[in-house]
Amino acid sequence: MVVPSHVVRGRSSWAASSEAASSWPAPSGVGGRAESSLWLTQRFAEGQNYSIDLEASRAVCRVWSRPDLDTAQGAALAVEKIVLFRRLAQGNIREMLFDLTRAPAVTGPITQAALGEMMQAWEQAGKPIAVVSGAVSIQQLQLRRLVTTFAPQQGALFTALEDATAWLDSRHNR
Repeated sequence: MVVPSHVVRGRSSWAASSEAASSWPAPSGVGGRAESSLWLTQRFAEGQNYSIDLEASRAVCRVWSRPDLDTAQGAALAVEKIVLFRRLAQGNIREMLFDLTRAPAVTGPITQAALGEMMQAWEQAGKPIAVVSGAVSIQQLQLRRLVTTFAPQQGALFTALEDATAWLDSRHNR
């Protein structure tokens, strides 16, 4: 079932914390391997406030808040990810799980434009991108607009990581 990009799906998001990105547990159901206790992850890229891992044919980008970075630095890191998203979308990776549950709740115009370009890369490649928002309403509103504008056919917005992974898994059976 395809979920329209303007719908925010899910239950609750992970609570924001100051833990490093490496503290994220392996998402259940990633790549349809929920029954396996072993899964391989390869680090594709890492920045001051993000990591991109390859889990079989799925890319997982996690972004977290860094209070020590100013707005300009955060925006530059967002822009840095555009080329990475394009490279992944144009390659052999099948889909993107974009986890923004621990990202800053409010973003400026440069970051929003960069987020739009990241989503658009997957839309243009005809590959799904599941965006996971935090619990803050303003973040959900900003991301809903971006997904609807830049990934109307291939994007979906969620508030629960489990729902996003289930949606990506369901796209394989279409």
